[in-house]
Amino acid sequence: QKALKQRAYHSFSVIQSNTVPIDSNEHIVNYLFVSLIFFLFATALFRQYSLKKKSNSLTFELGDFFSPWSLTLVIWGGEFLLYFLQGTLDPIGPIFLTNIIIWIGTFIPASLLTFILTKDDSLARPVERGKSIDVNMHLFYALIAVSLLFTILYAKWIYGIVSQFDTEDLLFNIRLYAVYKTESPGILILTQGLNFSLFLTAIWLYPKISKWTIAFIVAINLLLEFSMMEKSGILVMILSTLFVLYEKRTIKLRSIGLTLLGIIVLFFFFNMSKEAKSQDSMDFMDFLGIYVTSPMVAFEKLQITITNGWGVNTFNDVFPYLRYLGIHLESIERLQEFVYVPVPTNVYTIMQPFYNDFGSMGVAVFGLLYGWAAGYAYRKFYDGSNTYKCIYTFLVEVIIIQFYNENLLQQFHIVIETFFFVVLLTATNYKFPTKVKADEVV
Repeated sequence: QKALKQRAYHSFSVIQSNTVPIDSNEHIVNYLFVSLIFFLFATALFRQYSLKKKSNSLTFELGDFFSPWSLTLVIWGGEFLLYFLQGTLDPIGPIFLTNIIIWIGTFIPASLLTFILTKDDSLARPVERGKSIDVNMHLFYALIAVSLLFTILYAKWIYGIVSQFDTEDLLFNIRLYAVYKTESPGILILTQGLNFSLFLTAIWLYPKISKWTIAFIVAINLLLEFSMMEKSGILVMILSTLFVLYEKRTIKLRSIGLTLLGIIVLFFFFNMSKEAKSQDSMDFMDFLGIYVTSPMVAFEKLQITITNGWGVNTFNDVFPYLRYLGIHLESIERLQEFVYVPVPTNVYTIMQPFYNDFGSMGVAVFGLLYGWAAGYAYRKFYDGSNTYKCIYTFLVEVIIIQFYNENLLQQFHIVIETFFFVVLLTATNYKFPTKVKADEVV
């Protein structure tokens, strides 16, 4: 009888050690986060009070429509509105509601407070944010030639791989390669980041360069995106263009809304073109449910990942580069499983990798980190930095599609490549402007 009791105790210990607690008590950590937010707000208010005493006027900047906090509120407000209008999806569950409150409650304060606290008082106000940037033009045109060569070679290389299989499903096979990338293209892996950086700098350079130059760069980007059957690159170009045109005061918010509606319709037909013949086609409402409103419903079905690795969902695209340093960490397949809500979907909002790896605490931590990064980049853009004009333009797409998927760490190599070439182009221009002081006449 004693042996049976001991065996039962050990069995219970094994079960208990492999069970993820559902109602964990983490009140102390929650209080710390709340205290941190209040401390940051108090610091921001004290800073504003100090500025008021200096200049005898209170200037509280909140940015424009494309600020991280404004976009986040509009995106999630629009998501809930579309969900209730569609009315065919499963109910939104408590897990998603809890984590979206955590995400918004950390991302927005962190971004807004970073924007306020990193203000450079030495700069003259107001800064003309829509002004064209300065870049190293010799390097710019040289990289266009390299981009064209790399894009042609990369497209040819992709076709050489997928053409070995059934040509009837050529488009679907291209998409499978884009997801799994079973073979490395070597130095050609830099192509997408190079193309993005040229596009970002080109739209900010105009009218210093001709429309034909911009059209040529767009054509190069489209050639690569269609060669890989990727929608994300096209979305980056569209949203970046809308953002830059808005900041240059060329278009208004109404035009942006109509364009985004057209994008949804365009992507619906683009998605139909890449479906394999063996798969069932979907109508427009199913497409809207899968790609727009279903991710927040599907989030409820996520499970915290239990593996021997650490951060396998969050840093899956980072781990391969650590192997060059002799650090070998567990990674997982990039393609995510479909769930039914009731339409099939395999996207779970920006919070998915953080929740899978670290639970709600991961959502809070990365909400703060992403908020800090977005707020800092927006502040530098707001102050007229050439480099950060391009960097924040790229981040606009990441912030807008937060309802869909995490698109920063999940394409880590493309982000690093894009930022590297942007810095190379903007930081090596031949002009060395001096900082304009606030007390100087503009």
